[in-house]
Amino acid sequence: IQSTLLEQDKPLVVAVGRDLNAVFAVWRRDLEIQVGLVCLIAVVSTLGLRYFRRRQREFARKEAESVDVLATHERFLKGLSENVPGMIAYWDRDLRCRYASRGYIEWFGHDAARDDEAAPGPGPRPLAMSGAQIDEALHGRPQLFEREIQRPGDRAAHVLVQYTPDRVGDRVDGFFALITDITRQKRDQEERMASMVAQRDALVREIHHRIKNTLQAVAGMLRRQLGRHQTLRDPLEQAVAQVFAIASVHGLQGQSDTELLRLSDMLRDIVRVGREFLGADSSLLFHIDSNVSHQVEKAEAVPLALILNELLRNALKHSVDEIEDEDRAVEVRLSESEEAAVIAISNDGASLPPDFDFAAGTGLGTGLGLVRSLMPTRGAVLSFSRRDGRVEVVLYLEFPVISRGDQSE
Repeated sequence: IQSTLLEQDKPLVVAVGRDLNAVFAVWRRDLEIQVGLVCLIAVVSTLGLRYFRRRQREFARKEAESVDVLATHERFLKGLSENVPGMIAYWDRDLRCRYASRGYIEWFGHDAARDDEAAPGPGPRPLAMSGAQIDEALHGRPQLFEREIQRPGDRAAHVLVQYTPDRVGDRVDGFFALITDITRQKRDQEERMASMVAQRDALVREIHHRIKNTLQAVAGMLRRQLGRHQTLRDPLEQAVAQVFAIASVHGLQGQSDTELLRLSDMLRDIVRVGREFLGADSSLLFHIDSNVSHQVEKAEAVPLALILNELLRNALKHSVDEIEDEDRAVEVRLSESEEAAVIAISNDGASLPPDFDFAAGTGLGTGLGLVRSLMPTRGAVLSFSRRDGRVEVVLYLEFPVISRGDQSE
C-alpha cells in the first residue's frame, strides 16, 4: 500500500492471514446446494420423461385402438347403410347432401361427395314434390309419406319416404332421409285389388243374373193368371210389366262390367217388353240417335226403368183404347240436347183429362201417380203436351241421374 500522505519511497506491505476453509466454506455450501438441486432436477426430469414416454405409448395404443374401433364402426354402419333395403341420405339445414348411400346414388344419380350440390328430397329431381315435408322435418317433426317419382330413363316408381330430424338439444341440424322402393308391393297390391274387383264383379253379375231369372219367373206366374182373373187383368198387367222392367235392369247389370248402364240399352229392353205385351203385330216405332251415349247411375236404374215402363205402357194402353182400327202408332225416340238425354214418347188418338196437372198431381191415374212418386228430385224433368191429335210426353235426364259415356262402347 503506498499512500500519498506518507512520505516513503517503498510501498507498505500489510500481510493478513486467514483460514482457507473458512474462506471457501460459504462457496462450498452454495456449490453443494446447487449440485444437489441439479441432481434433483436431473432425477426428477428423468423420472418425468420416463413417465411421459410411458403415457405417450399408452395414449398411442389407446388412440390406435380407438381408430380401429371407429374404423370397425364405420365399416359396420357403411355396410348397414349399403345393404338395408332402402336408400339413405343426410341433408343439413342448408339443404346440402352430406351423405348418400350407394343405393341412393344409383337411384337418383346424385354425387353425395359434392357438398356444393344442394338438392334435397328423395332425390335431386323430386325437390318440388316434398318441399312441405322438408320444412316440417327441419322444424323437428318426423315425416312419412308416399310418392310416385320418375327415375331417369325408367318408368315411374312408388317410394315410401321417411324424414327423421337430426336433433342436437333444441336445435335441428338436418334430417335423415330413408327412401324405400315399394313399386313391387304397389303392383302386387293393385293386382290383388284388380283380382278382388274382378271376383266381386263376377259375383255381382251372377247375383243380378239370378235376380233377373227369379223376377222373370215371378212375372211368368203372374202372367199365367191374367186369363183366370179378368177383373184383376189391369193391375196384373201393370205388375207384370213392372217386374219385367226391374228384371231388365238386373239383366243389363249382369252383363255390364261397370255399375253404369247404357240408357239406350235400358230403353231398348223396356220397348221389347212393351212389344211382347201387345203382340208381334203392334205398331211401336223406336228410334235412337247415333250420338247418344249417356249412362244411367246405378242408384237411379230401377226407378228410371219403372218410370219408362209406366210411360210406355200408358201410351200403349190409351192408343189401344181410343183407336178403333188398332193402329197402335206409338213412337219412342231417344236423342240428346247439350248435356241432357231426351226421351220422347208420343201416341195418336189419346187425350189428356181436363183437370190433368202432373206437377200438382191432379188427374193422374195409377201409373202416372207411380211415375210422379218415382221421379228423381234432381236431374229429371217430365213434361206433357198435345198437338195435332198426338199426346207427347218428354223426359229430360241429366246429371246426377245420367252421365256422359263413351260413344265407342
